[in-house]
Amino acid sequence: MKLMKRIFLIFCFIFLPFDAMAIPYIPCDGCTNAQMIAAAKSHGVGLVVVGDVISKGAVKYRVYQDYQPQVVMNSRRPSLYVDYEVMTDAEVSAFSAVVHFYQGSPEGYSKNINYRIVGSNQVMITDKGSVRPFSTPETAVNLVYPNPDVNIYDVINPSPAQNQFLDSINRSPGFTMNNLAHLAESAASVFTFVKDAPRIQATVTFRDGSHVGIYIANQGGTDQLMVNEKSGVDSHGNNVPATVSAVTGGDTGADSQTYDFSGPGNPTDQQNMWDQIGRFGIPIVNLSTPIYVCVKAPNGTSCTYPK
Repeated sequence: MKLMKRIFLIFCFIFLPFDAMAIPYIPCDGCTNAQMIAAAKSHGVGLVVVGDVISKGAVKYRVYQDYQPQVVMNSRRPSLYVDYEVMTDAEVSAFSAVVHFYQGSPEGYSKNINYRIVGSNQVMITDKGSVRPFSTPETAVNLVYPNPDVNIYDVINPSPAQNQFLDSINRSPGFTMNNLAHLAESAASVFTFVKDAPRIQATVTFRDGSHVGIYIANQGGTDQLMVNEKSGVDSHGNNVPATVSAVTGGDTGADSQTYDFSGPGNPTDQQNMWDQIGRFGIPIVNLSTPIYVCVKAPNGTSCTYPK
């Protein structure tokens, strides 16, 4: 049985505020005025913006504590009240970014985007030479790639091939992740999200069924598309290690990792995995077996047929 068989890893990009003094933002979609005030009070004393992406309206409140007059003075208890404040231009712009992010396809605060590499025939390949439909969701966006037979082993390591892959994906007409990331970053530069922070999950599935997560990182003030090196899975369901510790499952706290090529999948996977593990100087004993385990030991890591 495979260890961590068919794991579908995706990189989750959560946008956090850049400014420690960012104002809290509370979503209250479809709320009445009274409900928005209640949402503001729920956050406690201070400034807060409550927004409704359905009506495309937002209100800035100053929540404060005061005493209600009582007949018996000793029974006076503090209560929360609100004053309306004028939103700054930056806050108005940030709320607009929240609205546009929410409305972007697929609608919602959390985007689960699935991309798939396609060629003109739009089929996936198996080791028996037959074809089968894409296993990615029906909502997956097709991305035409110059070499449609590219797979996870071609792009998992930093290389010119990986750069070409990312550049091609970034320029594809169907690729929307950049626009969404820009909107989320604009909002996060002003707001601290009390809940429902903009979130992007993106996965690219290749024609052979292998897949990898991608994300956007800010490098020197510029957004760049990156491969999530911990998310590579080949067409046989094996995790593709991008570091020496990952060969034995160290990225997940394990000391061993099983690789199984006995089932259907791209026939090049096993040789590609040998080459990938060999990058780290780790020996593989008995290369004829389709199943082997890589184990971390005091005298070093080795891979052999499971006993």
